[in-house]
Amino acid sequence: MPEAGCSCATSYRCDCNERGLTSIPRNLPTYITQLDLHGNQITMIHAGAFLNLPPLQYLYLGANEMTMIEPGAFANLRTLRRLDLSYNKITLIKNGTFVDLSQLHDLDLSYNQITMIQADDFENLIKLIELNLSHN
Repeated sequence: MPEAGCSCATSYRCDCNERGLTSIPRNLPTYITQLDLHGNQITMIHAGAFLNLPPLQYLYLGANEMTMIEPGAFANLRTLRRLDLSYNKITLIKNGTFVDLSQLHDLDLSYNQITMIQADDFENLIKLIELNLSHN
């Protein structure tokens, strides 16, 4: 059973939005393709936070209190297509943050506090179609 009252009633989606979470829940079903963590108080994502969720395709982490994402946080998410990190407090993209995201099409980093990006911050995102960096 998922922690923190996440609703995983539909077969491939877990809704954990606006639950007051401060970290990524454990014990989520390993077969889910969508995870909604929007509107919590998650401040950082540790390396390997999603290692047990390789089928994930859509990950919503917008409107949290995130200031830092450790390199390797999204490791093993080789099928992820959409990643929403909007409306956080991210200031810096560290080298290795987006490793393994070779299928990512859409990355939303809008409404953060990013002031500088490096040339290689997005080099592994070979299928990226849309990158939103507005309002930083």
